[in-house]
Amino acid sequence: KIVVYTTFALIIAGSLLIFMLEKGTMSILDSFFQSITTRTAGFNTVEIGELHIVTKFLMIVLMIIGASPGSTGGGIKTTAFYIAVVSMYSILRGNKRIVIFNRNIALINILKAYALISMYIFFLVIATLLLLYFGDFTFMDTLFEV
Repeated sequence: KIVVYTTFALIIAGSLLIFMLEKGTMSILDSFFQSITTRTAGFNTVEIGELHIVTKFLMIVLMIIGASPGSTGGGIKTTAFYIAVVSMYSILRGNKRIVIFNRNIALINILKAYALISMYIFFLVIATLLLLYFGDFTFMDTLFEV
């Protein structure tokens, strides 16, 4: 359920945001395709360099979230993202337990999600810094490629 709901939400939200950010220069179908492929295969049907900087940043966020477990797509995976978001929301509301779809989530699973996200961000920062130092690209282009 987590994979299906998260994937659906990311596709819809990503498609709509890309479409709105590009202010009519991209069709809804292209926005839909970019929302999906950004998290999975990395193909593109539009010139990425011509996209608005906010659209590029949104695509970077989608790439960081990545695909679902069991796929060959990268990222932190949709399940880790969902568990992190739900647990943050629950903790901020003062809940002692994290419940998803009427099931308690074990603390070890929450810790694994946060550990994965932390490791991912650590290596993302290191790789970005190295490429910025040794490369000759803008910050946004470097982050996009990392």
